[in-house]
Amino acid sequence: MDEEGSTPNANRKRSYSGGYMKVGNEGEDVVLRWLRNLPSVASVEDLREIEEWQRRHVDFRVTMKDGRVILFEVKTDNHLDVTGNWLWEFNRIYLTLPINEAFKLGWSVTSEAEILIFYARTTAIIHVVKMMEYRLGFREACANGDCEWGIVHTDQIKMTHNAYFPDSYIKGKPSYRTHSAPLPNPFSATADVGNPVSTSKPESGTATIIDLKCHTRR
Repeated sequence: MDEEGSTPNANRKRSYSGGYMKVGNEGEDVVLRWLRNLPSVASVEDLREIEEWQRRHVDFRVTMKDGRVILFEVKTDNHLDVTGNWLWEFNRIYLTLPINEAFKLGWSVTSEAEILIFYARTTAIIHVVKMMEYRLGFREACANGDCEWGIVHTDQIKMTHNAYFPDSYIKGKPSYRTHSAPLPNPFSATADVGNPVSTSKPESGTATIIDLKCHTRR
């Protein structure tokens, strides 16, 4: 088994360690660099190491040049753009906790972020959508019977109950945009991410920069 690799499995001591954690950090760092170079962004506060914000499932707090503050959650996915499905984390099942503490809702349900970003690692594409529209898309997929459910053995102490639903339920949402990640070196100080290239299909919108005007937190 891939105990310290980039995929979850029952032999891992903890899910967020080794190669699995490295993959997640890679995507978050790509998105962080991209956000910090957007012309409309004044600053980005990295909240990933702060326990309070971890509980709230928020990675970055972005201050816009017009004074607005927006909360972001970032996920890295090896399967997005390959399977045609989006992930929904419904709940986690903790195998060693008392039974009344063993079931906790997943980040898809509880995140307080206003914008969700999925970084598709295999295609180096940044997918952006309002969190509420992501949740609406999942509900629509459920209503149409378009969800597949599964249990993932995350590590030795917990399992995750996930659903997978077609990306068409996200691509049709008004806020949905895709952008090319800064390549070939996303960590270069000279990476050109100020005007990211949109890769959205025409029906998904043609804006080249994420529309951040639709979320406000003061």
